[in-house]
Amino acid sequence: MIRACLALLLVSTTLCFRAQAAPEAGEPLAKLILREFDTNSDGTLDTGEWHGGISASYERLDANGDDSLAPSEVDELRADIASESGEVAALVVVAVIKVVLLSLDKNNDQLISREEYGALTEDIFKKLDQDDDGALSITELAELPLKLAPAKAE
Repeated sequence: MIRACLALLLVSTTLCFRAQAAPEAGEPLAKLILREFDTNSDGTLDTGEWHGGISASYERLDANGDDSLAPSEVDELRADIASESGEVAALVVVAVIKVVLLSLDKNNDQLISREEYGALTEDIFKKLDQDDDGALSITELAELPLKLAPAKAE
C-alpha cells in the first residue's frame, strides 16, 4: 500500500508543485520512492523498476479490479497515509490525489485507465533522467518538484 501511496504522491507532486515548488520536499520524497521501488538495492531506479513500481501501485489502487481507477478508490489510502503523516495530512493528500487522478482523465469518463495513468509516468521518468542514462539517481528524484513545475495538466 505504501508503494501505491508513493506513486500517487509522485503524480500529485508533478501536477501540484507549480512555480512555488518546494525543493526541500524533494529529498524525502526521493528517499521514499527509492525505498519502495529500488528492487535491486543499487540506489538508482532503472526503467524496469520505475515501471514495475508504478504498475504495482495501479493494481493495488484498483480495489474493485475493473482495470480503472475511480477517485473513490483513493479513499482506501487515507488510513495508511494517516499512520505515517497524521490525519490532517492524510485528508489533504487524498483530496489532492483525487484532483490529480481526474486531471489524467483524457476521455472525461471519471475513471483513470491504465493507459491514462501510464502515459504521465513515462513522461515523468524522461524529464527526471537528466543524464539520459536510463536510471534515476536520488539526486534526479529529488528534483521532482522543480523539474516538473512547469508541466501543465491538460
